[in-house]
Amino acid sequence: MTYTLNTWCDRLGSALSQLAEVQEPFLEEYWQANSYPTRVTFNRVDETPFPKDDIAHLYDLARMASRSAEKKHYKPLCEVLDPVRGILRSHPSLARALGTRIANDEFHVKILNGKSLTWLTQMVAGLLERAHDHGDGGYRKAANELGSILDLSSTTLEVDVPNGLDLGYDLLLFHGPEIGNEFEFRMV
Repeated sequence: MTYTLNTWCDRLGSALSQLAEVQEPFLEEYWQANSYPTRVTFNRVDETPFPKDDIAHLYDLARMASRSAEKKHYKPLCEVLDPVRGILRSHPSLARALGTRIANDEFHVKILNGKSLTWLTQMVAGLLERAHDHGDGGYRKAANELGSILDLSSTTLEVDVPNGLDLGYDLLLFHGPEIGNEFEFRMV
């Protein structure tokens, strides 16, 4: 199959939507065993952060279960998670980074004179978080943004990456939100 950004984004958006639906009971079970995320409300509006770390950990548990007695339990989750990972692997940029070993999900990302180890399940959790931020149609939008970022080396982008989003998305997707220094903001 020949790679095109639109086809890849359509496939990824659809697969992410399926994954989000199937993972719900597994995530609920995970929270029952490990505690629910702390609820945050502001002015009676729920502003609880998206549970990206919990989802990434759940995916790791499901993948590790393939070598244990829990394989059967996580089978429905793996059946929708593995196609998402496969679609990600099919992007030319990620295919080069991951190499030809199927079990290899880890790769280094170099951003601003530093590099970090990440893996596909972290990317999947980051995509779901981004889709959640977008609301309706978010899975396709998140896939478009990632596809555009991965295709930055091409001369034209089929999807414009808003100013600065490529850097911010890279950092959020690969590293999670982390602020090393305190900053004071003021309105001008």
